Amino acid sequence: MSSNFNALINNFLNDILGNPYSLLLSIIIFIFFFLLLLASFSKKTRKSLVKLKLLEKNESPGKLLALLFSILIIIKMIQGFVVQPFLIDGGSMLPSLKSGELLIIDKLTFDIDNLKRGDVIVFRHSKNDKHNGKYFIKRLIGLPGDRVTVENGVTTIYNSKNPDGMILDESFVKYKDNVKNINIALQDGEYLAFGDNRAESYDSRSWGVIYKKDISGKAVFRLYPFNQIGSNPGEVAINFINK
Repeated sequence: MSSNFNALINNFLNDILGNPYSLLLSIIIFIFFFLLLLASFSKKTRKSLVKLKLLEKNESPGKLLALLFSILIIIKMIQGFVVQPFLIDGGSMLPSLKSGELLIIDKLTFDIDNLKRGDVIVFRHSKNDKHNGKYFIKRLIGLPGDRVTVENGVTTIYNSKNPDGMILDESFVKYKDNVKNINIALQDGEYLAFGDNRAESYDSRSWGVIYKKDISGKAVFRLYPFNQIGSNPGEVAINFINK
């Protein structure tokens, strides 16, 4: 029980620190909670909140604080186990996904054992570098049982179905890179994911495998920009080319 609680707390903290959207929202909520707590003891603060229309004249700061705290717990439980908002920060997924887009990540109904090559996933970076603990969004390229090579910008997948290898059709990649070469065989519970913007993306070509336990979910909906609202953001057709 204790280990499960600790894991929940760690996931909560990692989500806040690794997701700019969650971090900003958490700071705003913390400031408002602090003001409500202060208003419970300070008439001056209470009057200021009433003046700003953040508190009704006859409303108890303590009761509102308890109500908001309960709502926050429910929201975080939903975010921790059902869906997670994810704000894209950076251009690693260009042109499919752009910086500033707000996505919904499915954490409950997606089947991690049936992820498909080409799915857009969010995962926690667990490497010993400055990005450790942050959440990344990339496109799934390598699945358990694959051997993936990248040579001069060409990605080839070897597995039991294709022992001689099949070249991945990456016509969706507009910004190519011919420098980062890899040759990685994936075991059970190991994956590879690349950014669509190969020229700038920091991904599995640099730090290797992603572990099953670190995958948070799959991108299922775009909330913003409003003129691009829709399901399956960044979806592309994944095909192979004979060698």
